[in-house]
Amino acid sequence: MRIGLNPNKDTKLIRNEFIHHIVIPVYIPNQEEYFKGSFDVLKLHFESVFKTVHSKTFISVINNGCCNEVKSYLDELFHQKKINEIIHTDNIGKINAILKGMMGHSFQFITITDCDVLFEPNWQQATYDIFNAFPKAGVVGLTPTIKTNYILTSNVLFRHFFSKKMKFSKVVDEDSMQLFYKSVGNEEKFIAEKNKRYFVLQKENLKVCVGCGHYVATYKSDIFKSVKKSSQFKMAGDMKKHFDEKLLRFGLWRLNTLANYAFHMGNSPEPWMYDKKANLPQENNSTPNVKPFQKPKELSFLTHFFTNTITSKFFKIIKFRRFFEKLKHDES
Repeated sequence: MRIGLNPNKDTKLIRNEFIHHIVIPVYIPNQEEYFKGSFDVLKLHFESVFKTVHSKTFISVINNGCCNEVKSYLDELFHQKKINEIIHTDNIGKINAILKGMMGHSFQFITITDCDVLFEPNWQQATYDIFNAFPKAGVVGLTPTIKTNYILTSNVLFRHFFSKKMKFSKVVDEDSMQLFYKSVGNEEKFIAEKNKRYFVLQKENLKVCVGCGHYVATYKSDIFKSVKKSSQFKMAGDMKKHFDEKLLRFGLWRLNTLANYAFHMGNSPEPWMYDKKANLPQENNSTPNVKPFQKPKELSFLTHFFTNTITSKFFKIIKFRRFFEKLKHDES
């Protein structure tokens, strides 16, 4: 039976020291064949996380059905207080693992990242700079690519149709972009691509890319207040439904840093990854510079229908794309 009153009843939980939540799902079921090098990649990933994040970062790791060796490694990270939360589960699928890691937390930003990402220094502040400068930014990626030019970006493209603030510009760092395409098995396709350009939006001295990918991205956490609680897919089958479409309903934009602040390592470590790790600082002692912003409001049905549904149909037409690219072409 229960005797007395729990002293913690009705006591509010205070977590004001954190502003940034990182959610990392991990799935390494064995160390054979496809997963042979994944454990080494995972260690590189966490080393880059620990050396680049500031002290106001809360790290949640979801063991999504890993083998015992990986599970023990993750437990040790938790016991060493290098991560704030470890959740163990069977393989419930990538999106369900992400949703499980998000639950019970409410910080200003949430970064959802694969466990094969190598972070560069200052990636968090570079992300905040974009949120500070562009109130309409809803998600910010760290690896610019040319393949995201027209993926759920019609709202920002149409908004700047006649604006001189947006240009169709040459890729700044082709070498880093080529490493990304190599990591996903598309290096030859990138090399063969003659029109290596992306849309660049400028505000004062800050330039950003339009569009961003899924493998690492930072969101305004307010958009997930009503997120669906589960997914039927094991991989990223309905990532769009759970995360991307949420942004559009709030009229928010998908943006990316112009510089490359993260590398996709894949499932096999390479020498350049260890070189990158060796050049990382021992820790990040910086104080994050983040401006307060208003909570986004959901668009009306008609506004959403026009700014997203209708405009996206235009940008699906190849001839219209070519006309728009010519209109925005940057000769420099």
